[in-house]
Formats: sequence, C-alpha cells, structure tokens
Amino acid sequence: MFRNFFYLPDRALSVREFLWSFCSRFDPRMCTPLFVEERYLGALAAKVAAVLDHPDTGLSRRDVELLYPVFHCRYWMGRNNSVNCQFGPTLTPFVDPVIVAEALALPLSDKNNGRFEADLINTLSPALAAYPSAYGHAFAGPPPLRRVVQDILSTHRPPSCAATPIA
Repeated sequence: MFRNFFYLPDRALSVREFLWSFCSRFDPRMCTPLFVEERYLGALAAKVAAVLDHPDTGLSRRDVELLYPVFHCRYWMGRNNSVNCQFGPTLTPFVDPVIVAEALALPLSDKNNGRFEADLINTLSPALAAYPSAYGHAFAGPPPLRRVVQDILSTHRPPSCAATPIA
C-alpha cells in the first residue's frame, strides 16, 4: 500500500496501458490456440472497470494506486489466504479500508523508491531497518543511487504490446 507497486509514472493511463504494463508480460505465441489474447485483455479490462465502478474512461493516477488493493490483492491474496488459513489464522492488515485510504492520500513521490515504507520500518525498528533488504540495501538510510536510477528507468518504460486494441 505504501509504495509505487506497479512502477508506473505519475500520470493518467488508459486501462489498456495499465494492462500492457502489468498483465501482459507473456508471449501469446507460447499459448495454445484456445487462448485469445483479445478476449483475455477484454475480460481484464471489464474487471478493472467493475472494481473501479466506472467505464473505461481512463485511469487517474489515484485509480492506478487503487487497483493494487481492489484488483491485484483481491485475486493474489484471496488464494494465498485460503491456502494459509488451512494451516492457521492469517490476515492481510495493509489492505484494510482505513489503511488503503491513508495510503491513497500519500503523494506518489513518497512511495517511489520505497521511501515511505523504509521510513516506516526505520521509525518502528531502527535495528530491523539496518539489515539488508531484498532490494539490496538497508532501509535505515536513503535508497542508493543505483536503486533510484533503476526505479526511474522502470517507471518511465512506455507501455507497449503487439495486441490489437480492445473492442
């Protein structure tokens, strides 16, 4: 909730641009003839429109941020929580509506490079923040230049796809 999860730029996007950037990282030639890319993308576009409760009129940057908890987490965490609950209690506290609302209010610049998450961890436990993270650096200080540059390059990649437009 507290990071630029999709690594997309701070601007409005079409639903298609969002789907190309996040849901189209595959080569359709690797699929069977039963797979129809257009139908797949059309179904995803309909789901995006449904969870945002508005037709494909484009996505504001806030819409893009909201798609993490209401679109991505809904499917990703639903399955994970179902499996995990077979072994014991589980919860996903950061998709709580109150936390989602607070996270949506944060400027995207605070979420870039994991800055807000790092500050949050460092505030709660400086000892924990001092350990190296999966990002290759500790959260006790600012992100290294290499991380910032990698994130900028990723964030400014143009959405592209060889698919025909969704009807």
